[in-house]
Amino acid sequence: MALMKGGVVGEFCHLWICTRKMKVTGALVWLLGVVLPAANALYSSKDAVIQLTLKNFKKEVLDTEHVVIAEFFAPWCGHCQKLVPEYKKAAEKLKGLAKVVAVDCDDKQNQPLCSQYGVKGFPTIKIFPGGVKGLPQDYQGPRTAKGLVDAAIAKIPNNVLQIGGSGKRGIEYDAFLAQQAGELDKVILVSQKPSTPPLYKALSTEYKNRLILGEVKSSAKDILEKLNVTNIPSVILIPKDSGQPILYEGPLKHAGLVKFLDKYALAKKDAPSEKKAGEKSSKGEAAAPKPIEVKSQSTFDAECIEKSGFCVLAFFAVEPEYEESVKEHTNNLSLLEDIAKLHPGYRYLWFNTLEKGKNFMRTVQMGDSLPGLMALNGKKKAYRLLTGPFDKDAINEFLTEVSNAKGRFFKLDVMPSVEDKIVRATDEL
Repeated sequence: MALMKGGVVGEFCHLWICTRKMKVTGALVWLLGVVLPAANALYSSKDAVIQLTLKNFKKEVLDTEHVVIAEFFAPWCGHCQKLVPEYKKAAEKLKGLAKVVAVDCDDKQNQPLCSQYGVKGFPTIKIFPGGVKGLPQDYQGPRTAKGLVDAAIAKIPNNVLQIGGSGKRGIEYDAFLAQQAGELDKVILVSQKPSTPPLYKALSTEYKNRLILGEVKSSAKDILEKLNVTNIPSVILIPKDSGQPILYEGPLKHAGLVKFLDKYALAKKDAPSEKKAGEKSSKGEAAAPKPIEVKSQSTFDAECIEKSGFCVLAFFAVEPEYEESVKEHTNNLSLLEDIAKLHPGYRYLWFNTLEKGKNFMRTVQMGDSLPGLMALNGKKKAYRLLTGPFDKDAINEFLTEVSNAKGRFFKLDVMPSVEDKIVRATDEL
């Protein structure tokens, strides 16, 4: 039974309501106020679990090609507290293989993030697959360390070339050595296992475009002879300059291998230079486009489907009969106009979600938090969501990254209409 914040007891922590309800006495309400604050910190900096906020979520989750398993929790939730030991254990076992993170949805600054990913109950566990990030997948397996570890490992991308093997990643030994000759050092794992070890897959992700990783099965005696390998398993590095194999003599653990490989790998590339906010193009500053309200399918099609490039879609909730709502909308629209001056290369459209646009929000899993914003390339059916706050700095950074093809883009199988028919998005672009 999970003790619920707000005076409810139940078997499932579902925001303010549980699946099994009962009233709480005034004494218990008082007790909740005394006991719960002590349970606020489920994870600490000493744990292998990375604690996320709205500020570092993008960096730790969306800007990595590693698998990420994320728990959205509330510290008062009994089921979340029960999960802690298993989740910590999973994080330890997944070191070097995948990231294990946690988001406290009870923290006000994180609530837009939790809403963004449709969190309705606690704990909610989602897996962001390795490689290019697509829509996260809900984890429905056992809430045990083994279950979590197995699920994460299954999602690790494999960039390892199979030397002497067949299939999509199969390659001959000489062809492997010729890969980007003179540019990248090569690494070869000699193994007798039938499949590539998860650690080596994870390393192939970590060193993608910095080293070329291959694998040789112990049955390939002719290749082992060329490498002068007698012990199995072994890791051999072949420098791009000399071509003379170097045997790695340390433990086959993540820390030791990374320390060894970092000596030979290309440095991680810095982020590409970005145009500063408001910086004029060498061809002159384009006129800022005026944001257009989407009131019909034809308006949307004309601006986002029939034209190339990205359009920016903003989602507001405007109630004309309420002064505060009108004032808030005026401020939001003014902000969008300011952004259009900084990024005139986009077309800007906005929805009043009380009339149109809810279908878009559901289809792209934007969540219910408003205002919201996304960049959409209608011809390519590719889009990216703003996951940060709806303010000038966050939107400017977001659109700058879209301009530089940075960040994670999702793809739609079918473009949704502005009406209410729902079309599902695919996992990744």
